[in-house]
Amino acid sequence: MRTDGFYVATLALAVALSTAAVTTATRAQSEPLTGMSLPAPPFQYVDECGARFVELAPQAEPHTITWREFGEPVATYVGVTAYAHGRDGDPRRENPQGLYQCTELVHRYLRQTYAIPTRIGLGLGHGVDLAHGVAERFGGETWTGGITGETPVTLRYFASGGDACRPMVGSVVSIAMPYDDGTPSPGHVAIIRALEPDSGVLIATLFEQHGGSSLAPGDEVSAGQIRFERVDGAWVGAFLSQSGRTFPVVGWTSVVAP
Repeated sequence: MRTDGFYVATLALAVALSTAAVTTATRAQSEPLTGMSLPAPPFQYVDECGARFVELAPQAEPHTITWREFGEPVATYVGVTAYAHGRDGDPRRENPQGLYQCTELVHRYLRQTYAIPTRIGLGLGHGVDLAHGVAERFGGETWTGGITGETPVTLRYFASGGDACRPMVGSVVSIAMPYDDGTPSPGHVAIIRALEPDSGVLIATLFEQHGGSSLAPGDEVSAGQIRFERVDGAWVGAFLSQSGRTFPVVGWTSVVAP
């Protein structure tokens, strides 16, 4: 699959995922130039599971990032920037704005990309349950003014292992990460920025923020990945950590154009 910043659907992905009809989204151009090809839009509409989803353009690169000091950019996707959470012990980590936790990135991504007015402080959950929290809070309404222009969008949640609808590029994914003794933790949340078929499963590459207290500026960090597979007709996800451990995906929220 090409990953040049614009969405290119491959036959392999279409066969592996579904036989759904895919309609490319179009943008109004005020004065298109004759003889010049206009860039493809950074998303497409996907008709699947009885709904019309908004799926973003994949961005498989980079596979690694270099960790930075607190507040320095480490990655970008669809115009949204992820920032480093700095080194362990940095007092700037403790702030009421959640800078720069995984949850802060997801709230900002939904605001900047889809004009959904979510933010830290609304009580929508930690990483482990934020995907469900934003869908529960904002899924009952529609929003305009983001990348889809005047086309209204809303949010819809899917539980891992409980639904036949696949995740999309651009979906928000919540992950359970219990502590070593098995007790629950705040977990993690991220955005899917690429989704590749691989021998009957889907490998998602993540756009994410935060990353653990052990990271120090200059460390090379692999992009997070999730392995999705169909089990008894439903999609189930497992997060693949750098330590070799796997953690269960709780669920994901996708953007729908009703």
